[in-house]
This record gives sequence, C-alpha cells and structure tokens, in this order.
Amino acid sequence: MQMRGVKRMKLGTPQPMDCPCCFRPGDPLFCAQCSPEDSPARLAALRALLKQRNLDGYLIPSEDAHSSEYVAEVDQRRAFISGFTGSAGTALVTQDKALLWTDSRYFVQAAAQLGPEWTLMKQHEPGVPAIEDWVATHMKGKVVGCDPSLMAAARTLDWIQKKWSPQSVSLVTVPENLVDMVWGEAQPARPCNRIDVHPTQLAGCTVSEKLKMVREEMAEQEVGALVMNALDQVAWLANLRGSDIACNPVFFSYAVVLPGSAVVYTQLLDDMDTHASCVHELETHLEPACVLLKPYSSFISDLPHVVGESKVMLEKSTCTLAMHEALGTRELVQVDVSPVESMKARKNEAEIAGIRAASLKDSVAIVKYFCWLQEQLARERSVNEFDGAAYLSELRRQQPGCVGDSFPTISSSGANAAIVHYHASEKECAPIDPAKVYLCDTGGQYTDGTTDITRTLHFAGTPTEEERKCYTCVLQGHIGLAQAVFPAGTTGLQLEMLARGPLWKLSLIHISEPTRLLSISYAVFCLKKKKKRAKRCNQLQQKK
Repeated sequence: MQMRGVKRMKLGTPQPMDCPCCFRPGDPLFCAQCSPEDSPARLAALRALLKQRNLDGYLIPSEDAHSSEYVAEVDQRRAFISGFTGSAGTALVTQDKALLWTDSRYFVQAAAQLGPEWTLMKQHEPGVPAIEDWVATHMKGKVVGCDPSLMAAARTLDWIQKKWSPQSVSLVTVPENLVDMVWGEAQPARPCNRIDVHPTQLAGCTVSEKLKMVREEMAEQEVGALVMNALDQVAWLANLRGSDIACNPVFFSYAVVLPGSAVVYTQLLDDMDTHASCVHELETHLEPACVLLKPYSSFISDLPHVVGESKVMLEKSTCTLAMHEALGTRELVQVDVSPVESMKARKNEAEIAGIRAASLKDSVAIVKYFCWLQEQLARERSVNEFDGAAYLSELRRQQPGCVGDSFPTISSSGANAAIVHYHASEKECAPIDPAKVYLCDTGGQYTDGTTDITRTLHFAGTPTEEERKCYTCVLQGHIGLAQAVFPAGTTGLQLEMLARGPLWKLSLIHISEPTRLLSISYAVFCLKKKKKRAKRCNQLQQKK
C-alpha cells in the first residue's frame, strides 16, 4: 500500500550546523558544554536540528513504537522536550512556536508544568483547533517532520489526505528521532528485563490454542499474515509477562502470525550473552506452538521477508507509519480491532477466576489501608498524600502473587482531588485532611489479574452540600449503568450518557477544575456479551 503524501527523508550526511550553545560548526552536533537542562534550551537545540534538515516543524507524540499509553522513561520524549508529564498529549515544535495539545484530564497539570515558551492547546474546547487543523491553517506549503515509528499510520494518513495535502503541507518521515539527539547521553537506556512464562492454568488456553483461534479469524478475512506491535497483545498471545514498562506486565516486542507459524521479536535476542538462559526457557515454552524468537532490532528490516507477498492484517489504532513503510505496496487489511485484542477482552473461565482472586486480595490491602488511615487521622497523626500511597503499596505487596501497582496511586486530599491524574511526590504533596474529601485511585498487578479501584472518602466533619450532591449524582450514574439493559452492538459511548445523566441534570460536567471540588471518578463497566467465540477457549480446554 503506497502512503500518498508521505515523504521519507533520505539517509546521508546532514548539512553542517552550528551548536545552539556556542554556535561552533562541526561534528558532533552539540559541544560538550551544550547540555540542555530546561525546555527553552531543549527547544533551541531541536530547532537547530530542524533548520539543518530543512524542516519547518516536528511532531512529538506521547506514544512509543507500540502505541502504548504508558511508556518507559526512554520513550518519554514529549515530557522531555516540554516538561509536561501527563500520559496523553502531542507536541508540535516549529521555528517560532511550541504547542502542546492535551485533553481535559490534564488542563490543570499542563498549565502548571509548561513554561511561557509553550502554548497549551485545550483539546475539544470551543475555539481550539485540532492539531491537524492548526497545521493545515498555519503551515501551508511547509514541511513537517516526524519519527515514523511513533506515529499511528491510520490517523496520520487521514490527516494528510483530508487536511494537509489540499494545503500543500508535506509530511517527511525522519529516520533518526530528533528529540533523542537533543537528549543525547542523558537519555535513559531502554529496559530489557527478564520475560516469564504465564502458566496455562492462569491463562486458560495454551499458545497453540490461542493461535488456532487467531488463524480462524485470519481465514475469515482471507489474510496470510497478522502483524502486531501492541505489547499487551503480544504478551497475551504468547502467554508471557515482562516488566519493561513500570506498572505494566509487558516487554518490548512485536509479533507476526502466519498460517503455519509465528514469530515474536524480543530484545533478549539482541543481548544473548546476558539473557541466554531466559531465551532457552522461552524457546522451550514456544516451540510446541511453532513460534520462533527473533531479535527485536531486526523487526522492521525482517518484516517484508517474513510476510512475503501475503495480504497483511493490521490494527488501525496501533500500526505505525514505519510498519506501513516496511510493508511497501502489499495489500493491507486494516481492522478497527485486532483479533487478538477482541479475544483478550473476552475472558475465559480461568481468567475470570483470576480477576476475582486478584480483586479479593487487593481488597484486603485497600481495606487495611483505609482502616489504618482512619485510625491515624482519628489520633491526629499527620499522614501526607505521598506516604499514604507508599504505605498502600507496601500492604499490597504483602498479598500473594502481587507484582506491584498497576499504576501510580492517586492519593489526593482536598483541592488536589479535583486534579485528574494528580500525582503526589515526596517533595510536593499535601497532608491528608480528615475534614476534606480524600480520593484514592489505585490498583495492583497480580500474577492472576489486574485491579483498578477508586474510592472517595470523608473521615471527619460534615461534607459540604455540593460534595454530597456530586457524590450522590455519581452514585446514581453507577446504579443506572449497572441496571441498563441494551441490545448487542450498543457502544460504550452511548451507554456513557446513563452515567453522566444525573450530573447533567444539575448542569454539572465531569471535568475537574481548580475552583470546583468534583473529585468523583466514573467507571464505565464493560458488560459481557455471550458470543460463540467467547466460549471457544473453554471448549478447547474441555476437549483435552
């Protein structure tokens, strides 16, 4: 499939440039004294690279090469260049502007973290153009660069075809990541941790059984290869677990499923001297399913050879421009949801049992924490947000099978509870005030399941009328959603109105603002649908 409107920057010797620190020309690009420690200096260095490559702008997404929401430190490029550490957002840097788009969850955080050299673009707010519209309006006839391994192909190609090409905006994929070049030796190393086998008794299906189900879907779509870069999908399919990204049981990998075999690309094979023993264990685990291990670093170059001339299935939301480029003119079938993602979402009996067991264990830790916290506050002993979260994590790790937190605990008191995804640090945190709302959003990773729970508490005194009203509205929304009966095919977005309705009736919206303590979180439940394939894995187990 030809990517119309996308140009690839040719490899070669870059044009000479001056160091943004001392303006000394030559190689290396930056002198020893050029160590950009803050956003203005980093922007100056990045703009020097743009000028060298004849680029008018550069896109910096939050995601890594696997379209992950949570990324390792080495992939936190947008945070490095801007100072904004939220999990969602896209930056655009031009020669005279630096703009950051993010959603309402992070308006308060971004406004606090961005320096004056940055402009916060509040997504979906009236009068704020989407990033693709801003580029079409302000960069007519200009050239925008990007790292193709980080850009979602379907979304980016849609921008080009519908918005940018009509305005003569060119997108150029740059082989090297320019933010990495600015980051230099200070950039953290990419994690390459041990990978463990996930037992069949917890997975509910063997790798061979999962591959059989995937190939049935491939046959229906008449494709000869399924290519995946989503880390959770690869881990689920191969019955493997890792720890390359904090709070996530995944490892850096790609996978290709073929009619008679499969390939998993992992970093362990890039460093066999260190990981030979672990690789041997993985090979023993995967050999019965005809799954071959290959080096992670070889994926892009190896991909065209592995799939041959087959018709290739890709997932729209995760496939990157780099994968598109590697597949060239092959016929592609782009699906909204990968077969693996759908199967992963439909839990079998063993997985459901694991989730229940994990939830029970995590509930023990959370109840112990709340009891302890209530006792401390009743005795007028000071506990701050950070220490509270740390103690909860300690209690959680005492539970059998606990791997760690599933995300950094949001422990927030008073006005901080109104900041969505608030994160207390050891240096910046508030004492937990028993007379104010305390919100605790937390979760754990266990070998048998993952948990995520939010509780809003008030330990002493009387909540305000507004707090009681908001809390009651959210409770009504939960009850309305839990009681909903709806036809198959109803989307989560449609059902969401049942949860938000009670708040809307009072002219309230679920967006946190610094002046309003609206600290109740929604949880939109995914209700199970009984489908034939939902039982397929259990049927395979019963045939044994």
